[in-house]
Amino acid sequence: MTTHLSDNNGINDDHYLPGDGRIDWDVVEDAFPKTNYSGALLLEVVPRMGDGMKPEQFVRAAFSRAELLREKIGQLNSAGDVSQRAAP
Repeated sequence: MTTHLSDNNGINDDHYLPGDGRIDWDVVEDAFPKTNYSGALLLEVVPRMGDGMKPEQFVRAAFSRAELLREKIGQLNSAGDVSQRAAP
């Protein structure tokens, strides 16, 4: 099982970095099942034209936002690290 996460402008499927669109992530947090979800969280994002970020900066920003979302919905392992950590 996986959970697909992305942000948007409320009209299109824009794949913004979480927090850059109109999704209310506090509502997502409240609606997420209060279980020990161990499935994958898939962050589907696309760089926005004209944002001025280099590819490396975008990847780091995406990883950072993914970590924040995992913390928000309780996906930390017992060591406090993000499960299935990828290299930033």
